[in-house]
Amino acid sequence: MKKLFLSSAFLVLLSVGAFAQDFRLGVKAGPMLSNFTGRDLTSGYRLAAHAGLVADCSINSRFSVQPELLFSLKGDRNDGFGTTERTNLSYLDVPVLLKVKTGGFFLEAGPQIGWRLSGKYKVNNVSLKVTDNYRTLDYGYAAGLGYQLSNGLNAGLRYNAGFRDPINENPILPGSGFSAKGHNSVFQFYIGYLLPGV
Repeated sequence: MKKLFLSSAFLVLLSVGAFAQDFRLGVKAGPMLSNFTGRDLTSGYRLAAHAGLVADCSINSRFSVQPELLFSLKGDRNDGFGTTERTNLSYLDVPVLLKVKTGGFFLEAGPQIGWRLSGKYKVNNVSLKVTDNYRTLDYGYAAGLGYQLSNGLNAGLRYNAGFRDPINENPILPGSGFSAKGHNSVFQFYIGYLLPGV
């Protein structure tokens, strides 16, 4: 499944690049705030980070498609009654965004799929591995805005959320069948750089 996921992401990159007038590779990284939210659940935010590769494939001067391959740290943090509870999840995310550009400003939006790599639940200094308590695949959307200089430096703000409840089973009470319904919710700030076009 993991090989299929990575192969599909690579094929998307190649197919988009084949129709692009201008193709630019780049990197990006930045902090983010992550939690779980939904009808039955709203948790505290965890300060985390993301980093990865991007490919800006310009269709014309106003529009481009930008697939990305990002390593993202997600989860949540809750403080109270003298304890600190943290859920630390790592994902390999592949957003594919349509960008609308005017001057240096841009808007971006599109689908995102994520592969859960690992999971840990911590209460104060006690850590429990909970990788299998969370679903392998997450899918949703991403949307944001930003500004890009002519030399390729760029910065932006983005929100992404899953459509699917990531919790497969309660990590504290495994086998109970209990799962509060929610989804990954993430606010990202990033700084990136695009190499000259080819």
